[in-house]
Amino acid sequence: MEREKSAIYVAAYPKSGVTWLTRLLADVLDCPCGGSRPQDDEKEYATEGWLRRGDRVIRKGHFRLLNGDQGPVVPVAHRLAWRRMKDQKVVLLSRDPRDVILSGANYWRNSVSDQFDHVMRGTGPMAFHGAWNQYYSEWLDSEFTGFAYVRYEDLIESPVDIVFATLMQIGIVPEENRVKASVARQSFDATRERMRASKRERFSQAFHDRFMSTGRSHRWMDEMPPIMSRNVKSMCGPTMHRLGY
Repeated sequence: MEREKSAIYVAAYPKSGVTWLTRLLADVLDCPCGGSRPQDDEKEYATEGWLRRGDRVIRKGHFRLLNGDQGPVVPVAHRLAWRRMKDQKVVLLSRDPRDVILSGANYWRNSVSDQFDHVMRGTGPMAFHGAWNQYYSEWLDSEFTGFAYVRYEDLIESPVDIVFATLMQIGIVPEENRVKASVARQSFDATRERMRASKRERFSQAFHDRFMSTGRSHRWMDEMPPIMSRNVKSMCGPTMHRLGY
């Protein structure tokens, strides 16, 4: 991918649907998408569209805003130096932390209780990203306000409307028919079958199935113990409220 392409950064906590949104935006804009930096494209699951002709590139990452106070624990690939940005655009995606826990437990093959601890405390596979509450509080409390905000649940419910509105928020007017066609191409079922049929050896069949398990929202209502759900609310309630949960 070309470094000089104007970037749109899509940021989210892990297991929040960021790969799907990244591919959706890239499909609509007929441009490539990949990892947080060009050198990460080859190993990034979201990478596709290398032959598209659009003049942008969509970069997926679990970005944390670089305000000069995060220290060396945050890898360079996950730092977003927003003060240095010029014409780049940013989209922030969130997902109910209870569904983040369930999705993460499946992906990392942890027990739900262990994944609860990781997401609530920023440990284990979440060590570089921080706790869910911390991650989104950093975004909401930052001086940087130039980003569009999307909830995964709304994207599931009304993908065409949400993608259209998101692009409008960052100053891009998409073609409605193009958005509808991209949503169909990038639907969960279509994408899962396409990736399962992929011959890319870097990802095994087991990885494909683990990475794309259900693509549903509100799983926590059926699968999470009520006491754990209440604990999530207790620990993340104010931030969840600010994000519309």
